[in-house]
Amino acid sequence: MLRLRGWGLRPWLDFEFDPSSGRYLKHRLKSEPTSMRGYAGFGQEIKVAGLGSVLCSVFVDQGEMVVRIGSAAWNLFEPGLELSHRDALFRCELSILEASGKRTAFRYRRKDWFLVIIDSTYDDLDCELANLPAMLPSWSERNKAELVAEWSAQMAKGAAGAIL
Repeated sequence: MLRLRGWGLRPWLDFEFDPSSGRYLKHRLKSEPTSMRGYAGFGQEIKVAGLGSVLCSVFVDQGEMVVRIGSAAWNLFEPGLELSHRDALFRCELSILEASGKRTAFRYRRKDWFLVIIDSTYDDLDCELANLPAMLPSWSERNKAELVAEWSAQMAKGAAGAIL
C-alpha cells in the first residue's frame, strides 16, 4: 500500500492506495500535511462522466512516475504518450493518447468552478492547483530523471510544501 497526499483546494485528505488494483481508502485529516514524508505522490477524487467518483493519482513506484485514473494506469513518461487538458466552466477533459493511437478521454467535474466565476484573475495555474488532472500534461513534459529524483528526495526527507 502507498500513501498519497491530497491535492486541490482542500488538501486535508490522504489516501491509502494499492497501485496494482487502484483500490483506495480516503482519510480526512485535521490539517494540511506539512511535509511529503511518507507519501508516494498525490491523489484527488474526481467525478468522471460514465465512471462516477474515481481516484486520479500520480505517484513514484519503483523509479517510475505512474498516472492512474480509476482502473486505468499509464507510465507518465511512456514513449509516445501524449496528455492534453481542456477546461470549461463546469467540466474539464483530460485526454490521453497512447503511442498505439488509442485515445482515452476523462470528462470530469472541475473542483473550482465557483472560483472561475468570481475571480477575475483566475488563470491556468489556478486550474492546475485545484484540479490534479490539469497538472499532468506539464509534469509529462519535464525531464523524467529530474522529476523522479526531486519527488523521491522530497518524500524521503519530508520537505514542506507541494511538489510543483
